[in-house]
Amino acid sequence: AVSLDGTVVDVTDRKRAEAERERLLTELEVERGKLRTLFQLAPAFIAVLQGPDLVFEYVNDAYYGIVGHRPLLGRPLAEALPEAVGGEAGQDYDRLLREIIDEGKPRTFSERPVMLQRTPEGPVEERLIDLAYQPLHEADGTVSGILAHGIDVTDSVRARQEVLDLAESLKRQTRLWDAALSHIADNVWVFDEEVRFQYANQTLLGLWGLPIEAVLGKNCEELDYEPAVSTQLRRDTNRVFETGQPVPGSVDYTSPTGQSGMFEYVMTPVFGMDGHVDLVAGSSRDVTERARADAALRTSEERLRQLVELSPSTVWFGENDGGLSYISGDFYAMTGL
Repeated sequence: AVSLDGTVVDVTDRKRAEAERERLLTELEVERGKLRTLFQLAPAFIAVLQGPDLVFEYVNDAYYGIVGHRPLLGRPLAEALPEAVGGEAGQDYDRLLREIIDEGKPRTFSERPVMLQRTPEGPVEERLIDLAYQPLHEADGTVSGILAHGIDVTDSVRARQEVLDLAESLKRQTRLWDAALSHIADNVWVFDEEVRFQYANQTLLGLWGLPIEAVLGKNCEELDYEPAVSTQLRRDTNRVFETGQPVPGSVDYTSPTGQSGMFEYVMTPVFGMDGHVDLVAGSSRDVTERARADAALRTSEERLRQLVELSPSTVWFGENDGGLSYISGDFYAMTGL
């Protein structure tokens, strides 16, 4: 007879553990793939640098784009991007990254100037970058590398600066025109499409007795214009917006300071880049004294005409060219003409 001796070991738990391990490793690799794809397609540039020599372990397409598509993987920072570690560019990113590794704390920089050679054999040029450096910690707490994340904001920063420069230039021009317009006797203003004041020169502000802050954005009604005056100005302003043509007019007006008079004005269109009327500029002048003089002259002429008509003599007025500007009525009766 043959006898068999042996030991039976239950490996079920071990097999289950191995299967679970394989499953977790597979899931981990899938997640790594997703993360790698996400990094690769990200518009921001991303790189992972490892070890004391800061060797490139991972670089996405955006990072390659900003450094001129030079070979990076497996190369130390100083070798791959020599302009980033001193030299003529005067940058010490190797020192900065080693400080971050030593401290183990993340750092961020906004609009940091970075000198880069973006094309092979091309010049080193300045780019403005929003940067974030995140230390990569191992299980034991040590820092093995750095995740570098950045966005090239050069174009947006320069565009913003251009806007600021244009705004400053506009302010200078506004101050210049305001200074010029504030030393003339005419009242000058600007209306928008809602017939609200967007500008008033110092002469007009003096007529109102108001500071510019109390005027901007207000309409005539809110500045206590008489209803008839407000209606007329609104009507003529709308005509300029509709026709694109200047509109003259005159109005009797009493200001909040009590100054009354007859004012002649002209509303003029201000055209935008698209050819449409954006604003309406107006100017007015107090013609009260001239109107009084004209009225007095008309009254005097009428009185003279009446005296001449009552005179028994024939009266006429001649011009330098030999023509007659006036003949009394009895001349026609006498001559039958």
